[in-house]
Amino acid sequence: MQQCSSSAIFSELTARVLLAAGSSQKRRFTKTQVRLLEHTFQSLQRPNCYQKAKADLARELGVQPRQVDIWFQNRRARGKAKATDSDCDVLRQRWQDLIFERTIT
Repeated sequence: MQQCSSSAIFSELTARVLLAAGSSQKRRFTKTQVRLLEHTFQSLQRPNCYQKAKADLARELGVQPRQVDIWFQNRRARGKAKATDSDCDVLRQRWQDLIFERTIT
């Protein structure tokens, strides 16, 4: 049997209360929900194309399908930004190498 800490239970209950109350506060996914979303993201980066998969995932997580849409959209944007940063780092290093070669010759 898996034991849960009181803070994890509190976090889960708080998230559910916020969702149920329609609060305007930012809704955060629990660690378990994020793990499932990340796992799904590895195999299916665009659940928007698959309405049934999105609906099933939302039902399993206990959230609205729109929240799943937004999470995936944000995750794709984070991945793209990270790739852009990596590309910039590579280009910066190449530029530094070229400058170094020119100073030697």
